[in-house]
Amino acid sequence: MNTGKNVKKFGVQNKNMIVALILVAFAIAVYFFINYQTNLMQEQINIAAYADNSIRSNSSTLELKQIAKLNTLKDVILVFISLILSSFLSALFIDIKNKNKMLDEWMANDIISSDKIIDSLVPESKDNLLSKLESEKYFNSNAIFSDMYSSVRNTLIEENEFYYYNRAEYIVTCDIQKEYIEKTIKKVMRIYAVEDKCVINNFPLARSCVFDSGKYVVFTLNKISLNGKAVARDNYTVNKEQIESGSDSLEDKCGYNSRTVVSMNKIHLNSKSPTDIIIEYTTRVPLNDTVYTARINAPCKEFELTFSVTDSNSDYKVVGSPFGFVDCSQNTPNTNKDDLFRAKFKNWVFKNDGVCINIIKK
Repeated sequence: MNTGKNVKKFGVQNKNMIVALILVAFAIAVYFFINYQTNLMQEQINIAAYADNSIRSNSSTLELKQIAKLNTLKDVILVFISLILSSFLSALFIDIKNKNKMLDEWMANDIISSDKIIDSLVPESKDNLLSKLESEKYFNSNAIFSDMYSSVRNTLIEENEFYYYNRAEYIVTCDIQKEYIEKTIKKVMRIYAVEDKCVINNFPLARSCVFDSGKYVVFTLNKISLNGKAVARDNYTVNKEQIESGSDSLEDKCGYNSRTVVSMNKIHLNSKSPTDIIIEYTTRVPLNDTVYTARINAPCKEFELTFSVTDSNSDYKVVGSPFGFVDCSQNTPNTNKDDLFRAKFKNWVFKNDGVCINIIKK
């Protein structure tokens, strides 16, 4: 803020104005004194001329010369006073203009931006103020860019997340067998509350959608640990649900008929200390289901996925493509080999961002 500098600057200007006013007052006093003297001398000359009954005496001539000199001095003083007053008025107008500017800056920087003023605004006024500030600061008042940014911001706000992943790593090992494709999925997650502390019921850990033909077990939960300790069976829930045919859902359109969801019954999160969760499970899908999609279910600051096939599947190749709001396969650090694909997001990704994997036979 420039408040201190402005005060100092205006203080110097006020001192200069005071000095100018003193000089003007002194000049006016001298002017009136000279005017009084010239009038007095003129009267004496008139009286002497009348008494001597003559037009001029030698002394009167000298006095007239003095009067002429004093009148010249009076004119100089008048010019001086005019200049000082003009400068004073100009400085006064400039000072008023600068003070108005300083007042505007003070209103903007100290009053409008204060917590009390912002807290007192109604939600609609806060939204309008935020939109105007964003548009001016980031997009040079460009309406299109501002509208795009507002759309993204509103989408994030509508999610209303109470937690986020500081880091999440998914490790998937794939084994293609005679009747199905088996994937062992390990998720390592470090979680924080967004604000202070929170308790979340039915916290989602895993979700798997497959086509269940009934010939083999499609889902097996291997382990869950919380902060390095195994989670007791009564602290989590495994729900297997049937996906209705013709429901017009994405899962139904993909040909899936079974959904398995694993969730913690209750979890306590903190904004200052992390909560570490590890879950490992195995899924089995038909041989024609070669696509695997990993999506993050909350904002994540750093996300990494590693997908590999076992040595016995050397005739298969793994290809993948990350997708996300601020990241894509072109700028995400990737490791792509025939039997392995690794993607790292080193910036924020958001809910439903992730990686799509496909297993292709060579």
